[in-house]
Amino acid sequence: MPAGDAINASRAFSREMEAVIAHTRATPRGTPALETKRGQYAGETPQLRTLLWRRSREGGLVCSAIVPPGMGASATRAFSCAGDVGGRRALLACSAVALGLLGHRLACAWATRRRLSLLSGAYSKRAVLITGCDTGLGFSLALRAHDLGLWVFATCLRGEGAGARRLREMSPRMQVLQMDVTDGQSVFAARDSVVRQLKRNNLELGALVNNAAVMVFGEFEWQTERLIKFQTDVNLLGTFRVTKAFCPELRKSKGRIITVSSHCAQATLPGLAVYGATKAGIEAWSDGLRMELQKYGINVITVLPGSFSQRSNIGGQQGEFAAEMRAAMNQEQKDFYGEYFERYQKYLAAVFSGRASTLEALQDPHLYRAFEEALLSQNPRAKYEAPATFRYNLYHFLFKWSPTTKVHDWLVEKFVQLPKWKVK
Repeated sequence: MPAGDAINASRAFSREMEAVIAHTRATPRGTPALETKRGQYAGETPQLRTLLWRRSREGGLVCSAIVPPGMGASATRAFSCAGDVGGRRALLACSAVALGLLGHRLACAWATRRRLSLLSGAYSKRAVLITGCDTGLGFSLALRAHDLGLWVFATCLRGEGAGARRLREMSPRMQVLQMDVTDGQSVFAARDSVVRQLKRNNLELGALVNNAAVMVFGEFEWQTERLIKFQTDVNLLGTFRVTKAFCPELRKSKGRIITVSSHCAQATLPGLAVYGATKAGIEAWSDGLRMELQKYGINVITVLPGSFSQRSNIGGQQGEFAAEMRAAMNQEQKDFYGEYFERYQKYLAAVFSGRASTLEALQDPHLYRAFEEALLSQNPRAKYEAPATFRYNLYHFLFKWSPTTKVHDWLVEKFVQLPKWKVK
């Protein structure tokens, strides 16, 4: 709803309430009356979808089903009270609810306009660098930042892969670079290329988005040393390398560092002990780094994307990882874990088989809103969390406030629903 229409709606709504109160006072006690009125505010949208009020034989007033325009059924409230004083209080309560909801709508509209105004101002000459843009979340964020009108440096592990080729098709504002976050030379080569392009196009680096990550699902004993190092090197040390390389540019522009974290940093799940440890390390590092860099004008922000793993490609290599774990097991481990390991990996294969195509942008407006706030807000918070499903949020709330370890572990098992170990 446009801001002007919303303000007019609020004023008209207040006038409707005043008219109802005046009519109530003028109606003699004991006279039953029933009126239905539909009002409109300036414009075409109905001001009140239904305004039903009744003066009862006892002189009471019933005001029900008052729904401000655009607010839906959630705004419906019913009040029943006896006497004129109770009626006025009910009407004032109705007005407060409606005005509060309209105020929320205005605040959301103002926040959207503020982000757009930033894009049309100084931010039009600020670029954003996003790591891990081959697929999934990084690919989606690169497209979103480009759609916002920003210059984007999208780094991909496979410089000639399908994701990199698709991104190159966008426009000259989308620059795709090959970069391996585990290789220092590759990181510095990408940095030098970015610096040259910033100078050539009279830009400055406004934000670095540390998104590159890998996740290996499997119990700790199953994971090979290579897989453990791989997750640590990409998720933790890779983030360190990239951030350190681009700190000088971010100091010049007083930009921001946005790092994608995970709920596993706060409540690590079974099968993700190594992955959770890397994400917990990222959060601890971000907390310290934020306090170190704020005096230089650099904001350090973490974003928790919520429950998107089944809609992204982060589990796309799970089959390869399972084969590596299986091949590395000795005979004793194969005899002990054998059937359980196979059920476990079969379950994961089914979970990740429904993931989005590697070149499909994620369809999650809540995720993009959190990303945009972290990227464009003039006074960003230290942490943004994209809303997840009710089940996901409920369980993570219960994890946090579990009274005992046993209750916590039972809840985690109910949440993850991994195959059960059968005692031999």
